[in-house]
Parts: sequence; structure tokens; C-alpha cells
Amino acid sequence: MAVTKIKEIHSTLGKAIDYICNPEKTEGMLLVDSFRCSPATAAAQMELTAGFGTGLGNRKAYHLIQSFAPGEITPGKALEIGKQYADLVTSGRHEYVVAAHNDGEHIHTHIIFNSVSFENYRKYHHGAEDVQRIRDLSDRLCIENNLSVIEKTSGRKGRNHMENPWVERLADLIDKAVLESRCFEDFLEKMEMEGAAVKQGKHISFKCELLGQERFCRGKTIGPGYTEEAIRARIERDEKYLAENRLKSPEEMRAWKARRKTSGYAAPKSRKSISAETQNSRNINGLIDTKKHMESGKGMAYVNKLEEKNIENFLKFMGFMQEHNLQDAASLAVYETGQKTQINALNQELESKIQQRKAQQKKYENIRDYIRYRRCYTEYKRGGSQTEFRNRHQTEIEGFLKAEAFLKSAGIRNPSGNMLKEILENELAPLNAEIKELRQTAYAQKLELQKTAAVRQIYEQTYGVKLETDNSIFLKTEVGRHQKKEEAQR
Repeated sequence: MAVTKIKEIHSTLGKAIDYICNPEKTEGMLLVDSFRCSPATAAAQMELTAGFGTGLGNRKAYHLIQSFAPGEITPGKALEIGKQYADLVTSGRHEYVVAAHNDGEHIHTHIIFNSVSFENYRKYHHGAEDVQRIRDLSDRLCIENNLSVIEKTSGRKGRNHMENPWVERLADLIDKAVLESRCFEDFLEKMEMEGAAVKQGKHISFKCELLGQERFCRGKTIGPGYTEEAIRARIERDEKYLAENRLKSPEEMRAWKARRKTSGYAAPKSRKSISAETQNSRNINGLIDTKKHMESGKGMAYVNKLEEKNIENFLKFMGFMQEHNLQDAASLAVYETGQKTQINALNQELESKIQQRKAQQKKYENIRDYIRYRRCYTEYKRGGSQTEFRNRHQTEIEGFLKAEAFLKSAGIRNPSGNMLKEILENELAPLNAEIKELRQTAYAQKLELQKTAAVRQIYEQTYGVKLETDNSIFLKTEVGRHQKKEEAQR
């Protein structure tokens, strides 16, 4: 059974392509393919094609999702069918990137294709008739490949109201998005990328047609961990909220699902956490003041759990010190300072690469505008610079003059489409790869620094000393778009 959904992309083309090509979801990009473009530079190449069109409307591309029933198909076969599906939908006239995701219970393919044809530079027209057409094409491919086809429903409200097989899968989809998100806005983007609609209001609601869901479902109907407040707390790892509401953190939820999958354990009705102060076992936390909890009236069973957690964290602390050959307070302070220095150097290198990319993007955009508007400007000059013509095409004329001035100042002569291709392949593509790698390295280094800070806290609590580190060298610069969002929220 394959379920399809299509939506327009207006302003986040590059981000959408990066999402569907995520190596963690596509077996290191082995499950990614493309047509008339390269996945690394597809967004820029699609925009280049679109630049030769009319420029009307804000539809940059279309995002088509084809989802299969669990256990019905292999990832490789899904990618093969996805390529055939993209060829049929676009009639071979639009660039596209196709990727098969196998990181969930149901394998699905994402197809992003240019809204403008590279043959005649006309836009793809999507309406009610096209929705039925793409569904019929999907059904045809399923039948040809011996896959089940979704049955048509009567459309009546309340059908199978008491039995909703999509609820558990929708919960899994939300859990996965929560685990991978840095903030609530990031969560909303990830849900949209997976084909799920999120409606905010008094009660947050979800609908994912790919799972066979016909109507919006309130988060609180799925469970106490799926209200907007609970989702925000889970994303932020708010221990106090999770403990008070007896909810699992995203990492604990992932571990619990893995145990259930391997042992055949049946899902409990409530989603509970073990303790108020637990986190992912890979992390190191500071020691908890159990005396304070006893004075507040907590029971001995609860306090004993905290003591066990203190012992676990102290053993991790000792292992960390041995692993990095840290003998005393001075060596620990030097190690933490060194980490801050490395992060600072990574951030400065990243900022330099970003500025280089901005310069190349500016050059690319001006060459593109020069080529795009040259014909209009030539007509304007041939006609004697008529006022009426200028008023009608003021945007194009001003765009050409601005681009011409930039190219003149940059010493660029005779700009052409080949020059654009060279910028994409030889300048922007390598810079994008370097920036992505630097962001990943900086983020990993930041996590290591957080672990070191926890080790320092345990050292201070255990030996009653205060370690001094050089905080002046730790500059907060850009290490990724997620950090910018977090800082904006604060």
C-alpha cells in the first residue's frame, strides 16, 4: 500500500533538499538519486533553471512523498519505484532529487522536483485533477510491482473511530521529530518534512495523511506526552516538568522502544520515566544533593534512586578522568580551556567559510540577474528608453543595472551560463560541504565541552574546590542554524 502527498515549496528549497538527503536517513546517501542535477547543488541548479522562466509566483518546487506499508518493500526497491514515479509525474521535463528513508517503521520516498521545466521554462500546474493523477500513477506502479493498493473509503465521518491503527505510528513520528529537534520551531519543520500537518491553538493537533489519518487528532488524545507543553519540555529536556508529569525524555523513549522491539515487550498504556533526575546514560550529570530531597519530605525509595544515580555519575567521572589522563584540578582546568580554544578556532573558521560562501552567492546572483534581465534591458534601450516601457519593467531594468554595476566593479566580463555552472560546482558545492562538516565538528566539540563541565562540577563537589578556567576565549559565534534559533528564543 502506497500513500502519496504533494505540497509546494516556497522559500526553503535548500533546507528541504538537505533534509531528504540526510545521510542518517538514507544509509549514508546510498538511497539518494537525482535527475538533471546534483544533490549537493540541486537547489542552486533548480533556481538557475527557474531564472529563465516568467518569474511569476513563489512556487520554487514541489515536495512529493510516497509512503509504503511496514514490511512491504525494501529501501532499494522503494528508491527504484520513486525514480520511476518521479519520471511519470514530471514527464521527464523537471529536475528532481529522490531519496528513500528507512529510519522509521514504514519506508517512504521523498521527491523534490523543480516547479519550472528545463525544456520550455513553463511552470508545473498542480490542482485537484493533478492530485488524482499522481495517486493513480502511484497505484499503477504498486500494481506493477505486486504491492498492495490503498482502498478508497466512503468518506463518512467516524469510520473506524474506535480503532485507529495510525495512532501508534503517529506517536512514533512525533517522538522521532522530538529527538532530532533543537527547538519547537525545528520540530514543526521536521513534522512538515515528514508530511504531517500541525495545527496550533488551544490544543495542538496532528494529521498525517501518509499514515491513513483523515482528520486532525489532538495531541492529548495520543497521550499526556503529546500536548504542546509536554513536547516543548521534552525538546528542551526539562527535567523538572518531565519528573512532575512522569514522562520519559526523548533519549529514554528511544531506548525504551529499542528494548520493546528486541524483546517483544508490549507497549504500556502510560509513558512513565524512572526518576526525576535521570538523563541519557551516555551523559554525565553533577551530583545530586540527596539530603535536600530528604528534608523536603521525599521517601527513602526515591532518595535511594538518587544515590544510585550519584554513584553512576561518579563512576563516569572517574572513567572520564582516566580516559583523558587527568590527574588533578590543574590538568582538568587546562583540558577544559583547551576545548574552549578548539571551539573558538572552529567557530572562527566556520565564520570565514560562511563569508566566503556569501561572496560567491552574491556573485552568482548578480551574474544570474544580468543574464535574466539583459534581453528586457536591450529592448528598453532599442525603443528609445520609453517611459511607459520602463514603468512596466522597472524591476527588470533596475535589476540589470544593479547586476551590471556589480560585475563591472568585480572585473567580470561576458558573464554566461557556463560561468554560473562553474560557481556552483567549483565554489559553492565545496564550501557547502566544508561548512556542513565544520558545523558537525563544532557541535560534537560543544557536547564534549558540556560533558567536561559536568566532570568539573563533580570534581568541585567532591573535593570542595573551585576550578578557574579562561572563559574569555570562548566566543559565542555561529555554529549552525539551530543555535541561532535558540538564541533568538532566549
